[in-house]
Amino acid sequence: MPHKSSRQRFVLPGKIQALCDTETDGGGRIITQRRVRGDVDFYRSWDDYKRGFGTPETDFWIGNDIIYDLTSQGYNELRIDFVYKETDYFAQYTSFNLADESSEYLMTIGGYSGNVYDSMSFHNGYKFTTFDRDNDLSGANCAVDFHGAWWYNQCYFANLNGAWAVANNSGISWRPSGNVFWNNLTFTEMKIRHI
Repeated sequence: MPHKSSRQRFVLPGKIQALCDTETDGGGRIITQRRVRGDVDFYRSWDDYKRGFGTPETDFWIGNDIIYDLTSQGYNELRIDFVYKETDYFAQYTSFNLADESSEYLMTIGGYSGNVYDSMSFHNGYKFTTFDRDNDLSGANCAVDFHGAWWYNQCYFANLNGAWAVANNSGISWRPSGNVFWNNLTFTEMKIRHI
C-alpha cells in the first residue's frame, strides 16, 4: 500500500482541503477519491457527490464539481491504485475528463497502462449515477443495486465507491478478467495530474 508519508495536505482555491501524492510515479497528483478505513459511508446522494465528503486523512470523495474544474484546467491524467488480497495494482490513463453537472458529470477516459485489466474503459462515455439520480443504462438503478455511486454502464466493471468490507458485488470491486470480480478491495486511491 502506498506510504502515508508520501501524502501531503494542501488547500485548493475556495479553501478546499486536498491531499497530494508526492511520490508515486513522479508524484504531483491530486487525490480525488480515497478508501483506507471504511469510516465514511459512500452510499450518498447526488448533492453529496457534487460537493464532496469525508476527510483527506482517511476516506473521502473530493467532489464532482472540483474534479470537473480540475480536468478543465488540464489535470487529465488519472491513476487508480488499489490493494486486493495484500497485492498492489494500478491502472493509469493518459486521458481523463469529467463534464459539468449539466452533462451529469459524463466521463471520458482512455490511454490505459497498468498491471491489471482495464476495467474503466467499460465506463467511458457514461454519466454519473447515485441512488437519487439514475443515469445508467440498466433497467434498475445500479447505484441502488450495488450500493455505490459511479459512472455506471449496465452496471459495472469497476465500482470503487461500493460498500466497505463487503465480499460480494456490492463491495468495492474491480473486474480483472472474464466474469471474475475482485470484491472487498482494502485500499483505493484515484488521483489526477496535470499533463
